[in-house]
Amino acid sequence: MIRGFYSGVSGAIAHTNAVDVIANNIANVNTSGYKSQKAEFTDLVYTNMMTPDGDAPQNLKQGSGARVSGTSLNLSQGILQVTDRSLDVALSGEGFFAVMDNQGNISYTRQGAFQLSAMADGSFA
Repeated sequence: MIRGFYSGVSGAIAHTNAVDVIANNIANVNTSGYKSQKAEFTDLVYTNMMTPDGDAPQNLKQGSGARVSGTSLNLSQGILQVTDRSLDVALSGEGFFAVMDNQGNISYTRQGAFQLSAMADGSFA
């Protein structure tokens, strides 16, 4: 009987994590370049059921619940918007912009709202 409670609790925790993913998607719905995520579930360990005399019946298993195994990223094309800014660009189809931060690390994004930054030597990047 107590195993059923553990299965229920693991399912409740997994769905709580999935609701957190959905809440993050809602919080970022108006963020330019944001890609929504979807929670993916997996089963936990299954054990063979035993009969009172100790024999394991054929193909009778008891599950231990579920968990969120990860999230998948939705990389579908978003809506293109006209901004009338000279440095705004958009990608139609597949691909990413490669951008470099101040430490020289390269990141990839689909957000195309670019701006010029003044460098220490007076030039722009």
